[in-house]
Parts: sequence; C-alpha cells; structure tokens
Amino acid sequence: MLICFSCNRFYNLQERKPIALPCTDFICLQCYQQQKDQVQNEKIYCPFEDNHQFAKDSLVLPSQFLMRQLQQYDFYNIKCDDHPNKNAHVYCKDLNKMICSRCLSIDPHSHYITDKTRHFELQRPYLEESFTKMIPILKEEIIKIEQMLESYQQFITKDRDFTVAQIQNLIKLNMEILQHSNIDENLRKNLRDKFEILDFIIPFSDKYRQKFNIVNDYEEERKENYVGEIQIPQHILQHKDMFIEFRRLVDLELQQGVGSIVSKNISRDLKISYKLLYSNSLPENQTIDQFRYSVYYRGANVCFILSNHGLIFGGYTKCSWETSSYQGRMDRNDDNAFLFSLSKNKVFRQIQNFHQSISYGADKYLRFGQLGLSIENNCFGSECNSAQLGSIYQTIDGYQIGDEISKKFLSGGEKFKVIYMEVYKVNFC
Repeated sequence: MLICFSCNRFYNLQERKPIALPCTDFICLQCYQQQKDQVQNEKIYCPFEDNHQFAKDSLVLPSQFLMRQLQQYDFYNIKCDDHPNKNAHVYCKDLNKMICSRCLSIDPHSHYITDKTRHFELQRPYLEESFTKMIPILKEEIIKIEQMLESYQQFITKDRDFTVAQIQNLIKLNMEILQHSNIDENLRKNLRDKFEILDFIIPFSDKYRQKFNIVNDYEEERKENYVGEIQIPQHILQHKDMFIEFRRLVDLELQQGVGSIVSKNISRDLKISYKLLYSNSLPENQTIDQFRYSVYYRGANVCFILSNHGLIFGGYTKCSWETSSYQGRMDRNDDNAFLFSLSKNKVFRQIQNFHQSISYGADKYLRFGQLGLSIENNCFGSECNSAQLGSIYQTIDGYQIGDEISKKFLSGGEKFKVIYMEVYKVNFC
C-alpha cells in the first residue's frame, strides 16, 4: 500500500510523496514528474490501468490519507531472511546474524531465555550512521578505479607514455581490487600478495604463455577438477551429463565473466550479486509450497532451468513473485523482464503486451507472459511446462509465434519436464 506501483519504491514525505491521479489511483511525485517532463508524452499514464490516461495539466493532489499512513509507518526496512514478513531487529552474537522475534522463540536461539546478553536490539540508526560514513570512503575508491580504467585505456590506445613506476602502481592497485572481485576463488588466492608485473601477465596474457610455452596451471587444474567438484543430486543421477552442463553454464553466469549474457542484460551500470533462494537439489523441495516459501516476496530474481531435452534457459524479473488474490491469473508489468537461453547464448526481451510481463496464478510456480515461459504445479513430474517465444517476448529473426522453432527454441520441445531449477535473488550494489 505504501509502495509506488510504478517504481516499486516506498513513498516518502518529500520527493516521492503519494499523488492521487484523476482515476483515484496513486503514483509517487517523482514518477509523475518524470512522465510530465518527457517531451514525447502528451498524457500522464496510470501505472495500474493502461486505459487510464490524463492530460498533463490535469489536477493532481497529494493523498492526505497515505501521507498520514507514512507518518505513522515504521520504516525499519530490514526483513528477516527466514520470516520475510517480520522485521529483523535483534542481533545474535553467537550466529553473527540479524533475526526477528519469531526466530528468538526457536532453536538455535532458545538460549535467549537464559542468557539475554548474547542478543541486543539492533537499531536502524546504528547502520544508518555506519553507511553514511562509508559513502565518502567508497566514492574515493570508485574514483581510484575510474582513474585506473582511464589509464588502462590510455595505454591500450597509445595516448601517452607511462613510467615503469606508474605501470607497477596500476598493477598493484588492480591486484588489490581482484581480492574483492567475483573471479574464481582459486585464482584470487594465487594472486594474493603478488604485485610484480609478471605475476599479473601470466594468468591473463594468452600471447605471453604461447610465446614462452607456459602452461596456465590454474586453468588446467580447474578444467581437470571441475567435474569432480560438482555435487550431483542423487535423484537426478540419470541426467548426470545434462546437470554438469547446467552447472557449468550457470556458474559462468554467477561469476559474471566476459561471456555472461544475464548479468549485463540485468544492469549495465550497477554491480549485482546473486543469492540462492531455491533449488530442487533435494526431492522434498519439489513442491510448489516449498518453492513459494523460498522465492515469493523476495524482490528481483532470476531462474535457471534444465529441461528433460537437455537445454538450459530461464527468465529474469525485477518484480517479486507473489500469491495471486484472484482465482485466475493476475498480470503485472515489468519492463525489465526478459527470457534467455544459456545453451544457445540468446536473450529475448519484450516486444508487446507489457502489462503481461509476468503473471501470478494459483496453479503455477512462475509465469513469464500469457504465452511465454510457464512452470506448472507438476513441473518435475511430467511434460506439462511450456516456453514459447513470439507473443510477449521476442523470437528468432524470421519466425513468429506458433512456429515450431518459437515453441521449442528455449526448452527443446513444445512441452518439457523440469529436471533441475535454481532461483537466485538479484541484489543491486
């Protein structure tokens, strides 16, 4: 109720105060002003109903009712990981974790009854003050990185001369940054406390290794051990080879390497990180109730799916999956949503019917578009799922909705069974 449906952010009493449109629906002042300031817009559009359109000079007023609600609302904003509807306002020293009142009543926090010194109330101002002090520090680090990138570009394009000391300082700074990056952990360890030019060149320069016939020990070891490191769930051992390929492609995306197609389509400007919300690694997880408990109301997320036809694909949405309050389907707009194929290295964005980007239904795990990616209640048990292109999301050039390739491109068949599925929360840094 206190969240703007257009930008999915809380209303406030300043730049995002709630505005009542002529249709009596609400939008925040910031979103309203953005629409009004766009030259190509002759009308203001309601975020709830496409047919609610108003002239730019239509009278709009702040909603006094919502303003009063905002004044009374507790904007603690930190939700418990285990109980998303509860505020995590207590810090457990033993587990180094923020928890809610419900967590306190169950193991392993039952010791709270006998020893309350192991917990304390974590007030929001503590974090606000800490974050505020970190902002100038992080901005300074960003400036350093931007200067380093500019120097790299100048070196590559031969814009100016560099001294040896300048090159060494660039490499030292780069090595320090790599210790906090998303590169493979083993490579990160190998580079720790190494600041010489050759230490930097060997793992990253193919030309150097070829000229001097140097084997990249790290890469060879990684390739040899990769399959051995994978833990294959017992109930899908018969699909071992398919799962190994799933794990390889998904891990490449999670590491956000050069070949990543998902991360760069989620955001080209903001750094992102992933947190696993759900997988059917255990047979008992293969229920719609377990899926909803783990995934629903968690914000932006991406799902990766392995079909019984051996293809790996999925979808991204910036919106939370939610339980529909209707008996049938409830649609929602998300201009950021897209489908993708990891097996074929393709991304498919929306082309029409944007109000149906994603849908909520009582009998479905998730659904992208009316005729798009649909994961049904019995998705692990039978070929009841579908992944069709061309309706809301793009299809292959030269084809259209209903063509065989549009029906089979993502999953490998007009219908498919889910062999394995993972859903990750997407955090924007």
